[in-house]
This record gives sequence, C-alpha cells and structure tokens, in this order.
Amino acid sequence: MGVSVPLLSKTLLLLLVWLVNFQSVQSLLRIDRSHFCNARTGKKVYEDHLCADLMDLLTVKGLHFERFKAESAPTFKDTGAVCTFSRLEASSGKDCCRGWAGVNCDIAVCEPSCQHGKCVDTGKSITAPPECQCDPLYKGKGCEEETSQLTEELRFCYAGGDCHGTILGGGVAMPITRCCEDLGGTTWGSQDQSHGCTPCSPGSPECILKDGVVESVASGGTATCMASGDIYRTLDGVVFKYHSVCAVGMLITDALRIYTVSRCDPVDRSTCSKDVIIEIEATTYTLTSTTLTVHDGSDSISFDISKLVHNRPTAVNNKGTVNLKYDALQETTSVSIEAFDVIVQVDADGTFILVVREDSPLKASVQGVCGNMDGDYADELALQTAVGAQKVFEKFKKDSIACGSSVQTCPPNLEDDANEACSALSTAFTECHKAVTINDYLERCRSYYCASMTAPGGGPQAAQKAVCNVLSSYNKVCTMITGTATMWRTPQLCPKNCPAPYVFTSRMRKCPIMCGLSPMSYTRSECYSSMRFSGCDCPLGMARLNDTCVAPTDCQCVADNGKFYSKGAAIVSGDHCQSCICGEYGLWQCTPSPDRCSATCSINQGRLVKTFDGKLYAIGNSCGTLQLAKSPEIDIQMETSTCTQSGNGVHVCPTFISVTYRGKTSTLDISVEGVSIVNGYSPNVYIRQVSRHIYVVDVRGGNARIFVNLDGTVHLKMKTSLYKNKLVGLCGNMDGNKDNDFTTYSQASVNGQAFLEVFTSCPTVTYTELSPVPMNPLCHVEDRRG
Repeated sequence: MGVSVPLLSKTLLLLLVWLVNFQSVQSLLRIDRSHFCNARTGKKVYEDHLCADLMDLLTVKGLHFERFKAESAPTFKDTGAVCTFSRLEASSGKDCCRGWAGVNCDIAVCEPSCQHGKCVDTGKSITAPPECQCDPLYKGKGCEEETSQLTEELRFCYAGGDCHGTILGGGVAMPITRCCEDLGGTTWGSQDQSHGCTPCSPGSPECILKDGVVESVASGGTATCMASGDIYRTLDGVVFKYHSVCAVGMLITDALRIYTVSRCDPVDRSTCSKDVIIEIEATTYTLTSTTLTVHDGSDSISFDISKLVHNRPTAVNNKGTVNLKYDALQETTSVSIEAFDVIVQVDADGTFILVVREDSPLKASVQGVCGNMDGDYADELALQTAVGAQKVFEKFKKDSIACGSSVQTCPPNLEDDANEACSALSTAFTECHKAVTINDYLERCRSYYCASMTAPGGGPQAAQKAVCNVLSSYNKVCTMITGTATMWRTPQLCPKNCPAPYVFTSRMRKCPIMCGLSPMSYTRSECYSSMRFSGCDCPLGMARLNDTCVAPTDCQCVADNGKFYSKGAAIVSGDHCQSCICGEYGLWQCTPSPDRCSATCSINQGRLVKTFDGKLYAIGNSCGTLQLAKSPEIDIQMETSTCTQSGNGVHVCPTFISVTYRGKTSTLDISVEGVSIVNGYSPNVYIRQVSRHIYVVDVRGGNARIFVNLDGTVHLKMKTSLYKNKLVGLCGNMDGNKDNDFTTYSQASVNGQAFLEVFTSCPTVTYTELSPVPMNPLCHVEDRRG
C-alpha cells in the first residue's frame, strides 16, 4: 500500500521542525556551557602639545605629562617648546574567562596542563576555571605526581616555588641533593602537604623572582613587610602562607616590639584585619580599626581615628616621637615611630604594612615574622614550608595578648553565590596570576562573603564589601611583587565611595593636581611613572585645596599658620622674614624683609659659636653651663659632654638644653642612654623629635626655636621683631652689628676672654677669634642701586 503525498509532506515537515528545534536546543546547551567574562583593556595614546599649555592639558583634558621633545628646548619659559603627553583609552567587552578558550569559550584549558588526567568543568560557576581530574595513583594541580614514588628520601623536583610549576627530572622522584645541586631545582617535595615542600638554596634571586615568589628589598631606601590575611611578605621579600589568629611578633628588637593579632569583623569592616600592639620601653600603643590607645603603665589615653584631621600627623606622646595619621580618602591609618625610622600602616581592606628605612638604627637587631632585614632572602626561605613557618610563629608568639578571631568556610547553600561574587579574582587580574596564585584568595573571598552574608546585621551589602576588600588585598600583594598596579575597580566593580566633592577614578595620577604646587612640579621624574592607581580624586579640571576641589585659577594660598588667602592678598611670613603675595595656582611670591627677619645662632658641640649677627669664635676647654641667650622673658642655656658611640652605633654628643620662659623651666636631656624631656608639652614650650637624629624645642609657636642634633650641633632661631637688641649671652645681642656682640648683663663691652668668663661656668675656658663671616644670609639684602 503506498503512502499518500500529503502524508509524506507532513512527515517531512515534522522532521524538519524537529531538526530545527534540535539545533536550537544544541545552541542553547552550547551557550549554557560558554564561559564568557567581562574584560577591560587599555591603550596608551601619545600626543604632542606646547609645553606652555601644561596646566590646561593636565586639568581640562586630563592628559599626563611624559617628557620634553628632544628637539625642543627643555624649559616651560620657551613658548615654542613642545612636550609629549599621554592619555589612556579604556575599553570593555566580553572575553573567555580564565581557563576557557574557543569561539564559544567552551573549551577547557587547564594550567598547568593535565599530564595524567583530563581537564574538566568543575560546575561551580560560569566564571570558575576548569581543573584537572587525575587518573588513579596521580595527584597534583597538573596530575604530574605519581604518588607511589614518594618516600622519605625520594620526592619531586620543581623549578618553581612552593612545589609548583615545571617538574624536573622527567617526573621521577629523586633525592634532594640531585634536585638542588645537579638539576638546579627551586623546591623539593610534593604538592601533597603531608610530604612537605623544602626550598633549595638558589644561586641568585632571579630564580625566585622568575616564579613570583620573592622580590628583592624595596628600593628608595626602605624595606617593606606585609600581612594580608594568611599571606605574609618579609622585609627581605620572601612571600609565604601561614594561618594564625593569635598575637605574633612582626618586628622584635630590644628597643621596639610590634605585634599583630587577627580580628574579624564581618559586618562593619567586612574583613579580617590586624590589630597592632607597639611596645616602646614601658609604653604600649594599641591600634585597632577605630582607636589608638596609649598605656604607660599608670594611665591610658585613647585617640578616636575618625575624628583626626585628614592627613595631618597627631603626636600621641609628649616627646613627639610617635605620630598618628589618618588618610580619609584612602581609609588608611598610619603610626610613624620617628626615633627608629619605622612606619606602621593598616588599610581598610585589612592589609598590614610595616616600612623600615634601610639606615634605621634597628637594622642590625631585627627579628620576627618580618624577617631579619639583612638583604639575604635565602635565610628566610624555610618560612615557605609549613614546619618552618610554624617554628617562627611559635618563637615570636605573645601569649599575654588574647587571640583574635577568624571566619568559617562557606556553607554549601551559599557556595554558588560566593563563587559568582568572587569571580573577578579570575577575570580582573590576569596579569597577576603568574606571580600570585589566586587559590588562597578565592578561598578567603568565599569565606568572607559567606561570613558577611550570614552574620547578624550583615547581608548582601556587607558581603559585597567583603569581596572588594579581598580584591584590594590581592592587588596590593600583586603590586608589591610585580611592581605593576592593576586598574581593577570600575563603576560596576567595587567603585570607591568618595566623600564629596571627590569622585572615584580608575586612572588616578601619581602626582594629583593640587593648589600650592607649581606647574613644573608635575614634570618631576617620579611623576613620569606609567603606573596608574584607582582612588578618590577631584573631578577633571579641578585641583585639590584643603580637602575640597576648586578650579586651578581659584586656588588660594595657605600660610604657615594654616589660614587661606585669595589671589593678590599680601602678608608677612610667619617667621617675619619675608613679605609675600598670593599668586597663581596658590603659590606665594615672596621677597626678603630684613626688618622682620628671624636670626640664627649656631653652636657646635659647645665649642664653636656663630652669633645671631655672624661673629664666629671658638671656646676652648668648654665645660659646665653655657648661657646662650637671655632676655627679661626667656633664658636659654646648654651643657655638653664628650661624644661617644651609642649601643645602636649612633654617634651621640650628650647635650642638655634648658629653656626658662616666663618663670617656667623646660628641659631636653640627650644622653647615650636615651632622651629625657621635662615640661615639654605645654602651651608655651613644645619639645618633640622630628627625625631620628633631631629634636626641636618650640617656644610660643616659633618665637624661639631650637634644633638639637644628636651630633651636638645646636641651632637657635629667634624672631628679630621680638628680641632684636634685647638679648645678652654667647649668641650676641642681635642688633645687626657683629662687632658689638660681646656685651655683659650691664651692656658693657668687653673682650672675648672676659665675655666667655661671664657667660660660661667653666674656670679654664679660653677664647679664640676665628675668620670674620658675612652677615646672617637669611636677613641680608643686596644693595642693587648700582
């Protein structure tokens, strides 16, 4: 029986419909298996413009100064000079997520490749990279380890750090001597932590740098230690991982001890950060996310960080040796310890940073988790093993400080959401992945996300903040190791909430436009860096002024008393030495004003004196008290003794300064054993340390100012408007005439020997006249009348 034509046509039609639907389903399935991610790229474009248009190009067009053109004159005064500027053209689109390739981003590509297994989709999320599914008897990220070969004496040899990267020796387990000596391996062991991973002693730091494990000590005369979650970096550049929530000594010396303890706040801060405990002699400084508490054994005082003036140092002890500062835009708190050239910084994302100058007096005695700062990373590589890190943390733990807290792993019902929220680690930092593995940060990101989502008072907003904090921490570690910052923040991904009138930008200048800086300052070599930062800055075309933004043409000038003056305003400088007019861009245009000048007297180790008026003489057999300057309201004296070497190797010339102002005496006593200050923190007299070697005594906000160096050099600066022709003492009478400096209390003129016998208490003192010197150059004005 034959089939009718209509029936055949109907059958063919149904078959065609089925085929079309099947193709559609296949297409949908292929889309579901696709792994597309948002991608951002940037291209640097160069332009040539007249150098004279610098400020307009920087502020209005948002360009960055690069260099002077070689064929043009390198000066902004030449109206025809040509300069090269740059701008960054950013674009966004879709690209395959990390670990995926192909037209539809559905081809799994594991890194490293799976040697004994297959690369599969984990199914965790669209953005999650694939992983190797190893054959039986094989383990490792790339299924490269045949576990049956592992024994106590035989393990695998790796070219990379932490037993990752290329496996040497054809994948055959071997003794450590063959790995480290014959094959030049970097680490010996297994990715299975039960067998451990032991670093070799590489012949040069490049072996470690190549794998992004160790970076050399930071340039610029400083060394930096960092802690971010469980990731640490020593002062000599060794990066390692260790989990501990208890107090541990980051930097330990006889004079200074700095401890940290982990503290998790899943709601308000949405991160785990470090509380910092600083011990200097008998005083303890405890820095948390909101306060700095100073405890000297008998009394405590707390400083509310949120109430500090933006970026203005605040002295937190009466010596001025410890200063607290808060950057409201970057949300960073720093404590500077001037005597030891040490800065401690804690960021909003929980990152702890410790910076030590290379010439710090502590350098020879540093211990702790931050390492020994000897410039040799090799003696710290044991920290990269679990056993080595545990030994160091056990050695420097502080049991008297209560342990902190941590967060739990993510519950199963939130894993997919956490993976999706943390996917930017895989997509926004592709240039960092070779230097810093994201596995630890993915684990931390998921844990922080879930902790902030489920904590009382938490929720989606706190969880998203937690993710952003982890991304920020990862970027800082990557920048520390690679030297390159990633522009990862966007208006959609973790935009910074900037206080008005600032706006968030992913292309922040290294040298932002500020009132009070000349156009030439933006051409400094340190501003040439191609590295860009994200953060809060003024809108395009505006300049910073006192925590607000103004047009560059509206910049005000700030005086040394903190007051602001508009363009054209005329004032006398705070030291009464110059007459100044407020000019363009908030820059003062000043000329010397000799009638209002301050004068300076210099004394070197109590033996060499240059008076206020410029007379130079030497004191032989100097001893006892030296009367430097005396008037009806002020009396300044000093004593010195033999110079010697301190225990820290610093050359110290003991100096005692006594200032009696309106009947109240304040003293500064510098000795080999240390520094003692009495009545140094009052409205009239303020004594503080301004650098490792220099102390300053301020009288009435600068009416008189004494700079005292540990090497025995003393500079006494006093205002001529207040003290001119009113002083007696070894520094002279400050009347502008050096030839009549030697006068007594009764204003009688005497010779040099008699002068010293009046103003010193040493019976064997002798006077020596030295070569004449010109008048105080600060007050001297040339006669230009021809």
